[in-house]
Amino acid sequence: DVIGKSVHQAVCMSLYKTSQSEDSTPQLFKLPFLWNDKTSNIHYVLFTILENSISKIHILRRHTDTSRSVSNGILAVDFGNFLNNSINESSDSRCYSCLDAHFYDDETVTVVLKESVEQEGKERVLAQLPLS
Repeated sequence: DVIGKSVHQAVCMSLYKTSQSEDSTPQLFKLPFLWNDKTSNIHYVLFTILENSISKIHILRRHTDTSRSVSNGILAVDFGNFLNNSINESSDSRCYSCLDAHFYDDETVTVVLKESVEQEGKERVLAQLPLS
């Protein structure tokens, strides 16, 4: 009762639409992870939308003061074929999906990627992305 009186919705953002009934809707979010940057007073949420692409990680950020806004409220980073050596390399040759993502500090997102066509010694990549 006390929390209900002090908590209110700050923003509503449509992330996807589905044509299926709610009862048969599969799990659409993967690896949700929350981080609160106390220095900048910003909340971050990391997730992937399975229907869209598991090679993309979405980063949602909101200021903890709901009256303030932060630029780039939501963005997506696509890891699909970012490690290809050249433009001539086929986009199908090395495609990555996100296995996990976490914040371990306020400046960096750490992502574990899996190569979709596994070859010996090339199954996993650890990527660190600066939030700047």
